[in-house]
Amino acid sequence: MLIASTATTRFIYIYAIAGSLLLSIWLCSDAVINSDGILYLQVAQLYKEQGWGAAADLYPWPFYSIFIAWTQTITSLSFQNAAYVLNALLCVLIVTSFIHLVSVLGGGLQEKVLAAVIILLHTGLNDYRDYIIRDLGHWAFMLYGLLFLILYAQHRQLRYAIGFGLAMCIAFLFRTEAIFVLMLAPLVLGVRSDPKHSFSLSFRPMLGAYTIVILVLVAAMCAYFIAQVNLKALIFSNPWLSHLQNIDFLSSLNQQFNLLRPDISSNMPDNHVYYFLIGGFAIYFLVRLFMLLSPLYSLLLIYAIKQHVVESTVARTILGTYIVIYSTIVLGFLYYHFFLSGRYIMPIVLLLSLWVPYALGELYNAWRNHKPGLAGKPWCFPIVVLGLIYMLGDSLISSTDW
Repeated sequence: MLIASTATTRFIYIYAIAGSLLLSIWLCSDAVINSDGILYLQVAQLYKEQGWGAAADLYPWPFYSIFIAWTQTITSLSFQNAAYVLNALLCVLIVTSFIHLVSVLGGGLQEKVLAAVIILLHTGLNDYRDYIIRDLGHWAFMLYGLLFLILYAQHRQLRYAIGFGLAMCIAFLFRTEAIFVLMLAPLVLGVRSDPKHSFSLSFRPMLGAYTIVILVLVAAMCAYFIAQVNLKALIFSNPWLSHLQNIDFLSSLNQQFNLLRPDISSNMPDNHVYYFLIGGFAIYFLVRLFMLLSPLYSLLLIYAIKQHVVESTVARTILGTYIVIYSTIVLGFLYYHFFLSGRYIMPIVLLLSLWVPYALGELYNAWRNHKPGLAGKPWCFPIVVLGLIYMLGDSLISSTDW
């Protein structure tokens, strides 16, 4: 029985990988290069011709472009097609990590099958398959970082702690937001669920999750004292991290308030304008999140949370920690820059989507067994299936950046 289950699981991954590659080929077959993609391709070509210094001068965080250049060297394709090959492989990592995460969250064979369906039909992800963007690498290794951290929490094996650190470090090379997850997510392992446990019993696993961070810090100290490397200059060569030195939320909010005040009735007090500004952006964030997740997946998510279909375990706690960290990052960016791209919300969307296979499984079981309630209504599950078919058509025909 175990052998049959293992073989079936292997086929799930094989079909999911094949489906992901076919989707990437289809969607990239007539793609137009996005504006960011033009820059990344220029940096990749510059790196191959003149090396790191020239690439970093054009774009200070050139790692995604370097991966494109390496792919181009291996495949001998054009830089554009090399980027699409790289992105197709990153999408495969997203798909496989998503299925595995559903499994470690408590899902069985049925949930893994449905996880493959959910992630392959995910219009939010499919809309970005033909984009040349570094975010795909961030999403892929962020999900694998989550997977390894959950496995470490469940099994307390150092290899998983190292896997978490390495995955998040690679995610950091694509987008620097990953550094916050690397530093903050393991803290949840130090929270004592049982007051009788000593602090050391909680501290040891948390410290283990920081293995890679500790090694990096030791290497940085050696570089500073032995090789006299200017670490501050190296760290803040990244433009995103350098901006952290100058963040001033209050002055930014006041600036937007001064722009907005003349367009609002003088009968509204100034403090109410602030409520309007803060509340309006919060609603804007939720609407973008709802649309990128898709209306169907959003409804299934709500159903899953209401029905408690994912058991309360350390895995769900770590998943919730990831969601909180990324939501804080995105909202901080929104309230500081007053701008939000769908790409920035996608980590939260992918994490929330992990509830959806469980909801779909519940609806299917209730429909099959004719259980009472909304889930057992004869029309409920078939309507969801029709919605999934529509999402497949929407993914294959159109591409919309919500």
